[in-house]
Amino acid sequence: MTKTVAVLAPLDTKGVEADYLAQQIEALGGAALLVDIGVVGNPAIEPGVSRAQVAAAGGTSLDEILAAPTR
Repeated sequence: MTKTVAVLAPLDTKGVEADYLAQQIEALGGAALLVDIGVVGNPAIEPGVSRAQVAAAGGTSLDEILAAPTR
């Protein structure tokens, strides 16, 4: 049975690094699930779970997060 490792990363700023980590996990026989937790720019690589899906799972939308005032 293949183990799946969730890689949580902001794929807009750390997409290359997350992709490398996913490749290493897969080279060792695992499966990697890339979860995009970034909100600044466009993801550098295709996620398995998008930032919009992450926001929705938290009970909000990506648009609401981006429109929220910063501190």
